[in-house]
Amino acid sequence: MKKVDLNIMQPIDDFMSKKVDELMQHAEVQKIMDQYAALDENIQDIIKNLMALAIVLIPVIFIMVLWSFNSSLKDELNVKKETLGIAQEIVSKESRVGTLKRNYINSTAVNSQSDFQQKISGHLGASGIDSSKISLGGFDSVDVAGFIIESRVDLKFNQLSNNELFTLLSKLSMRLKIKIDEISIKKSASNNLLQGIIRIIYYGQDNELKEDF
Repeated sequence: MKKVDLNIMQPIDDFMSKKVDELMQHAEVQKIMDQYAALDENIQDIIKNLMALAIVLIPVIFIMVLWSFNSSLKDELNVKKETLGIAQEIVSKESRVGTLKRNYINSTAVNSQSDFQQKISGHLGASGIDSSKISLGGFDSVDVAGFIIESRVDLKFNQLSNNELFTLLSKLSMRLKIKIDEISIKKSASNNLLQGIIRIIYYGQDNELKEDF
């Protein structure tokens, strides 16, 4: 059976030996070697030790530089990932805020009871409800967040049928996005008509305050 040569490093060793021999035959290298040979033995020993130390340290320094570079890249990648995560969270929150704003916040704020009365009166006529059966009182408003005004008022009603009350609340909820805070209803035994008080909440954007900024 033919023997297979497994010494695959031999060509590399031969190549390196050849290059070293060629380097040693160079005039400048010979000059340096002659100068080294003329040095005191103690100095030669120091040079040998420094060269040995350099042979050990250079690869170590190279590895440390690579490790530091790799660590820096990882830190930068982590920062980018974190920044991207924050950006995605902001976009998600803005989307949710936009949805909440469309569902609960009106484009204009109500700053007085008369403003509230005008808004409600328009919807009373569209609902076919006699405006004399409705009155407002106890108005107050407060700035709750960013240019959003929360307005509250007591809506007092009298002599309304069940259908009229349901229609009124449905219209106000859909058109004015009002929310009911408290409600008190009494029904007349003689005519089955309703009377009572509803504490309603209205959220609107204060555009005048926003323009000041």
